[in-house]
Amino acid sequence: MYCDLAFFYKDDNFVKAYGNVKMNQGDSVSMRSQYAEYNGNTKFAFASGKVWLKKDTTTVTTDSMYFDRIKQQAYYRTGGTVTSPNSTITSRIGRYFMEQDKISFVSDVVVTNPEYVINSEQLNFYSV
Repeated sequence: MYCDLAFFYKDDNFVKAYGNVKMNQGDSVSMRSQYAEYNGNTKFAFASGKVWLKKDTTTVTTDSMYFDRIKQQAYYRTGGTVTSPNSTITSRIGRYFMEQDKISFVSDVVVTNPEYVINSEQLNFYSV
């Protein structure tokens, strides 16, 4: 984790990070935001403020995101955009299952591709 300012609560194994927050998991997952909290005991992160999550060729942008490192799932509930090499997908709610490279979208889903546009209330997208 990198940031401009951090407060580490040693007894709770908890950190609050402010400004230009960068969190990496291995080589393939990186998340950027303006604010983040991370609980080292539960391995759960919360990020807000221009959140950007990238895994391989898929990028998720949103206002706030939750990331469960144990389940390897990230999700948003306040609207988000997912971009991949061929499509852009927007929805109100999205959950990224990283091990399966699957994203489930719910509510006001719009897929925009150079060849078509899809409107739906629910969609499962596999980045492969």
